[in-house]
Amino acid sequence: MKVFFQRYITFSLLFFCLVLLAACSDSNEPATGNVEKINVTAPSLVVSGIDSTYDLTVTATLKDGKQSDTLSGVVWSSSDNTLATVDASGKVSVHALGKVSIYANYFGLIDEVELEIVEISSLELFPKKLEVTTLDQMFSLNVKATDDQGRDVLTLGDFSWSSSNEVIVSSSGSGEFTSRAIGNALIYVSYDNLTAESQISVNQSAKVIAGTASYEDKLYTTDGFSGSDSKAIRYASVELLDENKEVFAVTATDENGAYNFGYIVPDKFSVRLLAQVKDSPAPGFSVNDMQRSLYSFVKSSDVDTNTGQTALEYLFALDQTQPGAAAFNLLDVVVSAAQYSQQILSINVSDLTIYWEKGADIASSYYCTEYDTYDCQNDKGIYILSQKASFLNDNPDTDEFDDDVIMHEFAHFITENYSVDDSEGGIHFIDQNDSDLRLSWSEGWGTFFPSAVKYWLQLQNPALLSSQSAITTYVDTIGNQSYMFYDISSSEIQDGFYYASSEAAVSRILWHILESFGMPKIWDVFMNYFPVSGYPTSLPVFWDGLLSSDLYSSSELAELESIFAERRVYYQLDASEADNTLASATIQNVGDVPVVTHTIYNDELVGDVDFITFQAQAGKTYSISTIDLYNGIDTAIRLLNEQGDVLAENDDADPEAYYQFDYDVGAYRISNSPTAMASKIEFTAAETAQYYIEVTFADKKSSTYDFVGHYGSYKVSIVEVP
Repeated sequence: MKVFFQRYITFSLLFFCLVLLAACSDSNEPATGNVEKINVTAPSLVVSGIDSTYDLTVTATLKDGKQSDTLSGVVWSSSDNTLATVDASGKVSVHALGKVSIYANYFGLIDEVELEIVEISSLELFPKKLEVTTLDQMFSLNVKATDDQGRDVLTLGDFSWSSSNEVIVSSSGSGEFTSRAIGNALIYVSYDNLTAESQISVNQSAKVIAGTASYEDKLYTTDGFSGSDSKAIRYASVELLDENKEVFAVTATDENGAYNFGYIVPDKFSVRLLAQVKDSPAPGFSVNDMQRSLYSFVKSSDVDTNTGQTALEYLFALDQTQPGAAAFNLLDVVVSAAQYSQQILSINVSDLTIYWEKGADIASSYYCTEYDTYDCQNDKGIYILSQKASFLNDNPDTDEFDDDVIMHEFAHFITENYSVDDSEGGIHFIDQNDSDLRLSWSEGWGTFFPSAVKYWLQLQNPALLSSQSAITTYVDTIGNQSYMFYDISSSEIQDGFYYASSEAAVSRILWHILESFGMPKIWDVFMNYFPVSGYPTSLPVFWDGLLSSDLYSSSELAELESIFAERRVYYQLDASEADNTLASATIQNVGDVPVVTHTIYNDELVGDVDFITFQAQAGKTYSISTIDLYNGIDTAIRLLNEQGDVLAENDDADPEAYYQFDYDVGAYRISNSPTAMASKIEFTAAETAQYYIEVTFADKKSSTYDFVGHYGSYKVSIVEVP
C-alpha cells in the first residue's frame, strides 16, 4: 500500500511525500492467523418470500486493519433449519415465518445476522400518478412493501404486473411498460394477495423534466485567487425521485451541464444532483465526504405539472459558499484529467474516489493505493487537504480549488493503476537536488502533469481553465493568497534546480520533451518500458525507455541530450571516452585538483567502465576517491596494476552516508548528495609504477539501494597521504 502525501512549507518551498508500504490483501486470501474478526452482512434483515433464496456476504478485518472479502473455509449454519437453511456459499433458503439467526464460523471467529421472515401487509406503487408525454416511451415503476409494523421489507418472490388497458399502456409482464396510445390506464402490481396501482396518463405534449447544473469556480494566478467564473457541472449523475424518495429515472448532465429525463413526468417528484460520473469519460468517479457519503443536492417539485409547460426546468447553481461548489470543482478537474488521459494517453481511466470535507482537518492532499487505519481509512482514493487554520496564519489551508494540486494527485493515480510507480516517498524540497531518484521522478511527473493537461485544455476548450497564469505554472494557495508557485518552463527555474535527483528538473525535462516530441512518446515509456525494465522508475530508466522505443532519429536524440543536459543531466559520452580499457585510460597526476568530469554512461545502454591512470612512488600511501557525484550515481572502484591484477577495491566509503538527518524538517531521509555513494581506497605502493583506477556503477542487486541510478557523473581525487 502506498500513501502519497503532498505538503508545502514556505520557508523552504517544501513538498512532503510519504509512502507507506504493506502487503496487499484486499484481493488475496489472507493467512488464517492474520484475521482479527469477521462480519456478516445481508441485503435486508426483514424479508418476505417463502421458498425463496438470497445471499449473505462475509468480510474479514485483518490485524493490520485492512479488509478482505476473499475467505475460504467459512462454515455457515442456521439456528432453526425449519425457518431457513444456509448452504456452504452463504445462500439462505427461506422456509417459514419467524426469526432465525444465521452464523458464519471462520476458524473460531464467529459472526451472525438475525433475519425476520414476515408477511407483507402493505404494497404501494410509485409514482402513484405518472404523465407520459410521448408515444412508444418505455418506463417502469417502483414498488414499496411494508409489514404490519411499517417496516420496509425485502421481497424475495416475483411480482405480478398488468395493465388495465393494453392498447394505451402495454405490459411486458416483468415490470416494464410502453405508452402505445393517448389515454389513461392503470398499472397493477400483485404480491401475496396484495395489489397496488398507479395512474398513467399518456399524451403527446412532449413535456419533460429538464434543467442545467453549474458551480462557481475560483480563478487563480500566481498571486492567488483572482476572481470567479460559472462553470458547467459536466457528466454528473442526476436522479429523478418519486414521492417516496426512491430513484425513478436516471440521467446525466452533458458537456454543457444540461440534463433531461425524457418524456416521463410524475405528479410529485424531486431531482437529485450527484457528485459522481457513472459513464464515459470518467466512469466510477465520485466525490465523498469523510463519512464516505456522496455529495448530492436535491430540488423538490414546486410547480404544477399540469399547466401545459413544455419543460419543467430545475436549475442547480452552486456558489462558492456551498460545499457543492468545491465538490463539483474536484469532480470537474479530474474529469478533465480523465478526458486528457483518454484522448492523449489512450487509457480509459475509471473508479476514482475523492475524499474531501470542509474543516475535516485533513493535513495534506495525497493519493492512497489501498486502505489503512490511519491515513486511508476510507480506502483507496485521493484525499484533499482541508485544514481549519494553516501553519502560516489563521487562514484555512485547503486544496479543493487548487487545480494543480488536484491534478498532481491524479498523476499518481494513473501511474499507480495504469503504469508503474516505485517511489517510496519521503521528505523533499522543490529546490532539493539530492532526492531519492524514485521520489524525484514520481513528484516531478506529478508536478509536470497539470501543465500537460492545461496545455491540452488551452487548445481544446480554454473556458475550462481556472488558471489565469502561464499554463506551465504550478500554484498552491493558503486562504486566498498564493504562497508557493513556480513555472517549470521559465528561465527563472534554472538556478538551483538540477540533476535527476531534483523533482523540479524532472518536471522541466518532461515539459520540454512534450513541447518537442509530444506526450504520446513520453507515455509510451510508461506503458511499454517501465513495466519490463527491471529497474525502479526514475529519470535514468525513463531515458533508457526513450532510447529503447525506436521513436527517435539521430537528430532527435541530439535534441533529447540537449534537453537533459540543460538540467545538468548528462546521459551521453564524456570527453574522456573511450577510456574503457587500460590502454585508453585518462591520465591524472597525483595531487592535481580534479577538473575532469566523467560520466558512467554507454549509448548501447550497457554497463560503462572508466579507467584513470596515475604514477605512484614505492612506499608512499595514496588516497583515491570518487567525488562530486551527481544524478544519483553510485560508484564502485578497483585499483589495478599494469598487468590488470586487482590490488584493492571499494564500493562505499561510508555505507550509511546516504541516510542523513535533515535539520530543516527534523527527520532522516535518503540523500543522493555528492558524497553519499562515493568510493574510497587507501593503498601503499609496493613499487614505483603506473596504476589504474577502474570506476563503474555499483549494481548492488539490493532493493535497499533502489534510490540510486545507473548513470551519473563524478570526478576522481588522487592525493598522497602524509
